[in-house]
Amino acid sequence: MRVRAPGSIRDGANPSLLPLSLAHRVRPRTIVRLVVGSADDVTLPEDSRPYAEALQRMGVDVRLTIEPGLGHNMLVTPAAFRELGALVGSIVPLGQELRVPDSDVRENTP
Repeated sequence: MRVRAPGSIRDGANPSLLPLSLAHRVRPRTIVRLVVGSADDVTLPEDSRPYAEALQRMGVDVRLTIEPGLGHNMLVTPAAFRELGALVGSIVPLGQELRVPDSDVRENTP
C-alpha cells in the first residue's frame, strides 16, 4: 500500500502493506473481487493491477474493478454493492436460501 501525498511516512512502497507480497498465500479456490477507486490515495489502482494479475496466474477467480472518480472510502457506494451482489449471486443461486451452520453463528456479547 502506498499513498500519493508527498512527505507521508508511508510514501513509497512498503512490502509489508502490499497485497502482492502475499499473493502466493491465496489458494486457487478463493474468489477475489477487488474494487478500487481511481482517485484512491491509499489503495492505488497501479498496485491493485499486479496483485490481480498474480492471483490470476495462480488460478484464482479474480476480478479487479476500478471505479472512476472514487476515493478510498467507497464501501457503501453503488459500485461496492454491485460487486458484492454479483459475488453473492455467483455463490448462492437465485431463489435459494443462504444457510449458515449453527456452529458458525456467534453472539456479540460484551
